[in-house]
Amino acid sequence: MSPTHRKYSYRPFQLSDLDWMDLLEAEKKVVSNNAELLRGFATKDNTRKSCFVVIYMGRPLFIAGYYDLGDGAAQIFIIPDKRVLEHPKVFIRNVIRWRLWLERRPWCSRIQTTSVANELIDRWMEAMGFVCERELNQYNGTGQDYKLWSRVKLDGIWRAI
Repeated sequence: MSPTHRKYSYRPFQLSDLDWMDLLEAEKKVVSNNAELLRGFATKDNTRKSCFVVIYMGRPLFIAGYYDLGDGAAQIFIIPDKRVLEHPKVFIRNVIRWRLWLERRPWCSRIQTTSVANELIDRWMEAMGFVCERELNQYNGTGQDYKLWSRVKLDGIWRAI
């Protein structure tokens, strides 16, 4: 991925990035529940995990990261700022760019993520090239329903199946 563009740039995630973000309501509880995980991404101790922030017009637009689940699977996460609602094309384009980068990692044969079940996020996930594998009822101890999304590499070709 190119580190800079006219209006946006990429850089490693820092915990202070969250202070500059106005999170979507669905993301606030998820971030709170995963604070320890995010703290772990602020360190550089493993090549099979990574977290970065996309700065757009001087502020974080979204945070994204992945970690290796083993057996070729990567769990990804995306934490959007509310401004993605104003700039959905920039958001989706940059997530796709990152997804394509991750698909070129030789160890990776599956990319998966979970999201709160709602129509807007469903449209985003489909636009980013993911397919919903199944619904997870009252997942993650939040009482909310989630969806499991994925892409897999079959016969050397990445697919949403």
